[in-house]
Amino acid sequence: MMTRRGAGVSAPFLVVCVLIGQTAALNCSLHILSNGSALYNLSEAAQPGCGTDWAINGIVVAHEDGFNKSVVVLQTRGSLLLHNYYPNTTYRVSCSQGLQEVTCKGPTHGGVSEASHDKSWLNILWSVVTAIVFLLLVLLSLGICWRKKKGCFKKKPAGDP
Repeated sequence: MMTRRGAGVSAPFLVVCVLIGQTAALNCSLHILSNGSALYNLSEAAQPGCGTDWAINGIVVAHEDGFNKSVVVLQTRGSLLLHNYYPNTTYRVSCSQGLQEVTCKGPTHGGVSEASHDKSWLNILWSVVTAIVFLLLVLLSLGICWRKKKGCFKKKPAGDP
């Protein structure tokens, strides 16, 4: 009798756990790419048959059947790639479990903006190093020519071969 009661209690408990797992918080992460486009990734892709839409400032730019090509580059069930970054981008999914909405937050401090900053410093450093190496090669070439007895840039007399 005791095992039967335990089995009866565990079945509803299991159903509640499954429902809680299905309604877990949906998250959206943002990655700004080097070309300025923005990739919004969901923590969980929408199930087939669910109604979905992406909105910027409350204006829908993509849904399960298509997207606005002037704003959106690519849409999948779990992500959205926009031509540019928009700070107030939201995702909504409506399934049999209910409606979920998540606002995609901007990159955190020290994220994308710092990476872009570091990349520009690397470009500057690379340019400086390249210029120094080029200058050293030119000076080395001139030094070798100068050490020759005749020199590199002296005019040769008309009779010299």
